[in-house]
Amino acid sequence: MRPLRSHLFYVLPAVGLGALTLLFLIFVLRYVDLKPRVDQNFFFSSHDPQLQADRQIFRIFMQEPQLILSAGRDSFSTLSGQGQSANE
Repeated sequence: MRPLRSHLFYVLPAVGLGALTLLFLIFVLRYVDLKPRVDQNFFFSSHDPQLQADRQIFRIFMQEPQLILSAGRDSFSTLSGQGQSANE
């Protein structure tokens, strides 16, 4: 039979670390504010150089920005091959 001391050698560190983890979780849940905050600087700060440049461009041209898309294809055939003309 092993002495009680050898069992405590393995169990005591686990109990101590578990208690330390529990204390840490209690501290975090008690004193740390976990509520999300969304304010005017959440996505873009007013001091952001890109945002300042965008605002300067808007002041110069005084119009809403436009988005221009260009789409193209290399081939006009369909995947199933049924897009062929009736003369063939």
